[in-house]
Amino acid sequence: GQLPDDDGDGLPERLFVYPAQGQGPLQQADDEYACHRWAVGQTGYDPSATPPGPAGRRDDYRRAQTACLEGRGYTVK
Repeated sequence: GQLPDDDGDGLPERLFVYPAQGQGPLQQADDEYACHRWAVGQTGYDPSATPPGPAGRRDDYRRAQTACLEGRGYTVK
């Protein structure tokens, strides 16, 4: 199955990340980047550098990034 995309470019829709512990915008940007790098390392999939590939790898990346962000005190939708 394909993931829905929000702008028609074939990439999965983006995650919506909300600070749940009062994190400021700079902290959130740092955390999102750190979790992106961690998720890439865990899954071998980088949505910013990889053409759309198997949905399973994208799903694994999204799960890893979501778990990382939730562990840092964010709500992810």
